[in-house]
Amino acid sequence: MRFVTYTATPGLELFPEPDRFGLWRSAHKRLMQEDPDYREKVRGFRRRMILTSVCTGTLPTALILILCFIVLPAAQGHKILSRLADVSLIIVAVGSVLYIIWTVWQDIRAAVRMQEFMNERIGRELQSLV
Repeated sequence: MRFVTYTATPGLELFPEPDRFGLWRSAHKRLMQEDPDYREKVRGFRRRMILTSVCTGTLPTALILILCFIVLPAAQGHKILSRLADVSLIIVAVGSVLYIIWTVWQDIRAAVRMQEFMNERIGRELQSLV
């Protein structure tokens, strides 16, 4: 996977360097206003990023808090339950870290694909200007 920015937009190299970002941005704004498919795809991506950010923060935290404040105190005094609670806490902590890493990786992949989509559509828009 290679990272993509607006500079990879096809046809953007035909314009002077100082004007490129402004042209890219104005084409993006125009597509957001006039193209319902483009607008929905961009908005859907934004919603997905917000949702995954919330889930990535709250889900692992909630599991760890439940274990720390409900399960562990309830297991005090019971040797086997205490061991199981300790092992559960370790498993949830490791699983939470892996979940966060996986989610961030998926978000990065989605962002790269979204930038490629936007560059392609904006490139077509810029080609129509030339």
